Amino acid sequence: MEQGHNSVLEYFTNESAEQDPTLPYRPDWFDPESEQFGLLPAYLQRFSKKFWQKRSDHTILEMEIGLFDEYYQYLRQSENGFIERWAILSLNMRNYLTAKKCEEFTILKQSQVVGEDDFAKRLVEFQTDHKEIQVDWPLSTVIVEILKNDNLLKKELALDQLKWDLIDEMNLFNYFSIEIILGYTLKLLILKRWQKIHQSDEITSYEKISENIWTKEIEKNTLLNYNE
Repeated sequence: MEQGHNSVLEYFTNESAEQDPTLPYRPDWFDPESEQFGLLPAYLQRFSKKFWQKRSDHTILEMEIGLFDEYYQYLRQSENGFIERWAILSLNMRNYLTAKKCEEFTILKQSQVVGEDDFAKRLVEFQTDHKEIQVDWPLSTVIVEILKNDNLLKKELALDQLKWDLIDEMNLFNYFSIEIILGYTLKLLILKRWQKIHQSDEITSYEKISENIWTKEIEKNTLLNYNE
């Protein structure tokens, strides 16, 4: 769903947007009086009701933060453990990187950080290198080391590699289940982004990822090992 957020913000800003064929909804559905409004995901309905009538009163940044706030709340209420954990991880990483940028360019973090959970509040209250942050979110020390790389491309790739490894860690004790499928989907989204950025044989194909996932499941679950 996050892939469609740029189209949503473009529509709310300009009242028009090119139809993205990969999205399950059309931009004109966002009008609360539209017959299709109820077909939108719940978080997009809440976002639309909040901003539809007063779009001109808000900046793009305010709407973007409002959209992501609704999005992450929606994921955290999914009642699926994998999705809830990923939502928390993704939000914390987004907010931490945002807070680092704010400190670098002397920007008020209050206007940039998404949500009002405990970690978001600490990021606003403390510097990102404060021990309070490091204790609260140990991944911060890993990310700090990644950010020391001056090569922007390698830095982005390292952050995505970290996400990739965390997906595997979250599914360490899961077998062929919905959690594995969700993790696979997240990996495909990472690959999709890098195929746009960097066309190279080093970027693993969807087929290769699928083969690797199935092989790992056979290794972990003897019920799937037909050779035994």
